Parts: sequence; structure tokens; C-alpha cells
Amino acid sequence: MKLAHSGKPKRLVEEINITPLTDVFLVLLVIMMVVAPLSRRVQSDIRPPEIVSGQPGSQEDMIIEIGKDGQYLVDGAAVPQGQLRTVLERASAQTGQKQAALRADRTVKSRWILDAMAEAQAAGFERLTVIGSAQEDPKQKDETAP
Repeated sequence: MKLAHSGKPKRLVEEINITPLTDVFLVLLVIMMVVAPLSRRVQSDIRPPEIVSGQPGSQEDMIIEIGKDGQYLVDGAAVPQGQLRTVLERASAQTGQKQAALRADRTVKSRWILDAMAEAQAAGFERLTVIGSAQEDPKQKDETAP
């Protein structure tokens, strides 16, 4: 609370300054708007294999994920066993997309990856990108070492 100073007797100003509170809420809102779409699309406990080279994929691609237990997810939503093709066909019809990105844990059986690729092809997808995590280049480590 502030005291108003003018030539008159001091009186108490009973107004709350909400500007800092508003600033905090706006910053939190922006953070949530940026983070929410990312957390919806990717399952965090999947560790893709490391790759040396490649090109970045599009953020707009439909993401097909395979968890350690063989559970399929499409854009973060779990897919019932044996329903991957149906879910992909439905999602493709809604969005009009004919390309997807496949993200699997490094411990996943190759059979599950090949099954997902076959189901995507049968669902009419024309392009399937495999997502991996960037491997650190040993040459860059030597150049940056003191």
C-alpha cells in the first residue's frame, strides 16, 4: 500500500497493483501455448536410436510412435491392438495427409517397426520418415576441447 503525498494530510491509497500479476500470467500462458502441442504429440519415454546424418522432418507430419512394449500411438493417442491401419486411414481422411513420421524406441523389435510401415503403406501413406536422435560427432568434440 502506498501513501499519497501532496500538501494535504496523508491518506492511504487502497488500490492493488495487478500489473506484475498480469505479467506473470501472460508469461505462463505463452509457455503453455508453446509446450502443450509438443507434449501432446510425443511420448517422452521413447528413446529413438542415434543417427549420424539425415534431414529434419516436418513438424506437421502425423507421428506414429512405438513404445517399448509394442504399443502404437498416433499423434500421442494410444491405438488398440490390431487397429493401426483403421486409425491411420481415418486420420489421413480427416487431415488429408499422405506422409507420416515413425518414432520408435531403440529397444523395439524390428518386426513391430516393419508392421507399422506395412500398415501405413496399406492405409495409403506415400511417404514415411523414420525419426532418430542426433548422434554427437566425435570430430566436433575434438575441435571444441580446450
